Amino acid sequence: MLRRTLLGLTLLLIGPATYALAADAAHTTAPTTGHAAHASAAAAHLPRQQPTVPAPSVMPGLTVIIVLFMFGVAAVIGPVVRYHAPEEPPETSSHDDHAQGAHGAHDDAHHGHAH
Repeated sequence: MLRRTLLGLTLLLIGPATYALAADAAHTTAPTTGHAAHASAAAAHLPRQQPTVPAPSVMPGLTVIIVLFMFGVAAVIGPVVRYHAPEEPPETSSHDDHAQGAHGAHDDAHHGHAH
């Protein structure tokens, strides 16, 4: 159920993003060969033009919204998954990790190793 909901929300967010990309690509189409030759000949007679600022795009705002949405979903899903996860087993340690006095009074010669 949760996976379907997340998939639906993801598709709802991806749809407008792909539409915005397609709209941006439609505005930046290259001129045909005949027009390009005429434009380059006309540009040779004009003084050098300064660069122009590109048209505003919706992509930065949409990207911020998607990232914030993903953080929000993670903030909700993280505790839910943590709550339903099985308990972690206690830490295990080897015999050599303990101090010599931790086992009480015993002879290390009987264990086959000496500290």
